[in-house]
Amino acid sequence: MFPYYLLLFLPILVSLLCINKKNKKLPITIFFIIFVGMLIFRSIKCGIDLTNYYVIYKNDSQMTLQRILEIYSLKGEVGYHLFNYLMSKMNVGFQTYIGIIAVFSTIPLYLLYRRDSDNAILTLLLFVTVSPFNMFFSGLRQVMAISIMIIGFRYVKEKKIIPFVITIILAMQFHNTAVITFLLYPIYHANISKKWLIIVIPLMFILFIFRENIFNIVLHYSNMAYQERYGYIQSTGAYSILILLILFAVYSYIIPDEKKFDRETIGLRNILLLCICIQMFASINNVIMRLNYYFLMFIPILIPKLIKTAKTNYKSIAQFSNIVLVVFFLFYFYWNAYRGNDVLNIYPYIPYWKG
Repeated sequence: MFPYYLLLFLPILVSLLCINKKNKKLPITIFFIIFVGMLIFRSIKCGIDLTNYYVIYKNDSQMTLQRILEIYSLKGEVGYHLFNYLMSKMNVGFQTYIGIIAVFSTIPLYLLYRRDSDNAILTLLLFVTVSPFNMFFSGLRQVMAISIMIIGFRYVKEKKIIPFVITIILAMQFHNTAVITFLLYPIYHANISKKWLIIVIPLMFILFIFRENIFNIVLHYSNMAYQERYGYIQSTGAYSILILLILFAVYSYIIPDEKKFDRETIGLRNILLLCICIQMFASINNVIMRLNYYFLMFIPILIPKLIKTAKTNYKSIAQFSNIVLVVFFLFYFYWNAYRGNDVLNIYPYIPYWKG
């Protein structure tokens, strides 16, 4: 467990020692250096899906380019299999292969957090608890798709729709679920202020009540492969993240002064509302949570912005909430590491030389 202690406590220590504003981003850099190192040197046993990815990598290495195009141009995610083919032709071993993916998948996220975070430690703690931190150890295809989506987020902010569409299509070649990130553009540029809550809140209630019906309708119009693989409804009990996101949303409309918002803060708050809508469906289907991974990546930069833009009469509450959130999520991360449901098998950390 030592690497997981180092991952958070070293950035926290550096943050406490940082006096100059120039050094406020240093904890994020330190975190990602350790994080990337952990991903590069992890054992195949550290991440439940890695053994499956090893088999896929070996299978793709034995195929011809033509065969890969024939199979996966129809099935989808051809980009991932072409990537495997390229790596195998360069005689890249599997350990090096997951190291390359580790670097590729974390650089866009590092640049996003370093550029946009207003509170390094809170951003990092939200990333390891609310965002799909665990997936970086296990889900190679989706974290590659997430990294490409984050690159596309730049085009969303710049209102460059054609490069954005191209980027998302590329992300879909690594994981089909990336199709949902087409919603990022219209959601980000909507202006859902307080006056719109009288419409938004009832719509969310309706969405929750009829979520099973809506799920079946959407699935009906999806392709057959999705219907066979994901077409079932079951109670998952996934309500904790939903409740947390709702609390964040309430906070986002009460504590901050909207007059202090820039375009990015408005857009990120809209993404939070989208996260809530998607999370409602996670209570009836385990796979739906994977769709939310793309959008949950932005929560760690939203919450510090809400604290920073607090109304004058709520400044003390915002500052206190910052302390509470840091303490809570730090405790929650390590409690979950020791006693949580480690479905992706990333605890304890196992380096490759011990695996």
